[in-house]
Amino acid sequence: KMLVTFAAFAAGAVLLLDRTVFEKLMIGLGVVPIAVAVNVARVTATGVAYTLTNDKAAHDFLHDLFGWLMMPAGLG
Repeated sequence: KMLVTFAAFAAGAVLLLDRTVFEKLMIGLGVVPIAVAVNVARVTATGVAYTLTNDKAAHDFLHDLFGWLMMPAGLG
């Protein structure tokens, strides 16, 4: 799901930004690696958080929080 969101943001950026063709191509080609890298970071952070606490409510909150933080991290 996040890959589609990243792709939509990249397509919007390509259409709206006044950049060279090369820069627009790099934005388009960067969608998949960025989505994968951010998802790996989310899974890693969630795993570390799960090992640091045994509270079920904290697990649920942190899982959701890291999911929400994926988009700003990827766009950054």
